[in-house]
Amino acid sequence: MSCVVVGILQFDIHGDASGLLSAHPVAPLVSLHHLDLISPIFPNTQTINYTRMGALKHLMMATEIDPGSILQQSICYDKRHHWSFSVSWGYSVQVHKGFITPRELEIPIKTFTSWHRETSKVEFPFNTRDNPDDLCSRPMRFFMESVKAPTTDSGGLMQGIYVRENNGHMDKCGEKLLPLSVVEKIHIKRELTDDSWYQVKNHP
Repeated sequence: MSCVVVGILQFDIHGDASGLLSAHPVAPLVSLHHLDLISPIFPNTQTINYTRMGALKHLMMATEIDPGSILQQSICYDKRHHWSFSVSWGYSVQVHKGFITPRELEIPIKTFTSWHRETSKVEFPFNTRDNPDDLCSRPMRFFMESVKAPTTDSGGLMQGIYVRENNGHMDKCGEKLLPLSVVEKIHIKRELTDDSWYQVKNHP
């Protein structure tokens, strides 16, 4: 006997949902709800100002290539420069200065408010962590610009380009966040999702 694991995000929140989407639970994304109450899921970049519908269509670029991978979080580290990377495939790359444990990176940053427009942790049915007041202590964020299906040249891997968010972060924190502050784009490669991802065996 087997069962299907699904992830349904009923957005009982207001504002910027990026903190939640960047730390999606380990389950396939099935649907998004209440999108009329949140900001466009992709923030503005240097080249694009997204509408709610435009942002959803942009997310579909990655979904059409491999729906099982969408929003799935991967965590890695740059030991030389002491950076922690959290990748939400098809959506974002968040880069933290210093080493952050995987357990903490898996908890959504409160970029949003609750259904009652509150920020207290008791307002949410899931774990959250505070978004630092100090702009320079926040992760540097890159959002999906384009994706490509696997090719022979790519070694059978999907490819995604993530462009840095345009939010004034670098105007205030560029020197503190060197050498990453001079990076405009991040190139990510990953394998297609194996079919076994959709099945979990029910053991007696």
